[in-house]
Amino acid sequence: MSNEQNLGGIYMKAWSRNTWPLKKYESENLAALNSLGIESTLLFITATGLEKSILDATSTVRRFLQDRGVHNYASQRQGGKHRVKLKAIVFTGKGRTHTTISLYRPSTK
Repeated sequence: MSNEQNLGGIYMKAWSRNTWPLKKYESENLAALNSLGIESTLLFITATGLEKSILDATSTVRRFLQDRGVHNYASQRQGGKHRVKLKAIVFTGKGRTHTTISLYRPSTK
């Protein structure tokens, strides 16, 4: 399902059912990143995802990473021992946090 929006000059495509209209500060943060030429994708994180510290890589995220040559889940072998770790910056309403993310395909998928 594709949902296309133009948010004050920001063209955003949301490909997942788990999307909703951006809050004003989210739209402003996205506009700031875009104005600096920083490519980004949005993650809609649920309380359960935060609690477990495990998030599914949605098709939007997988495509974003693959299109930029960062990571290709399709060619990655399954299991935690094949995980790839990358540095990342997470932007929230309270600021930004530098962190490390792990990308892997679970053995069950």
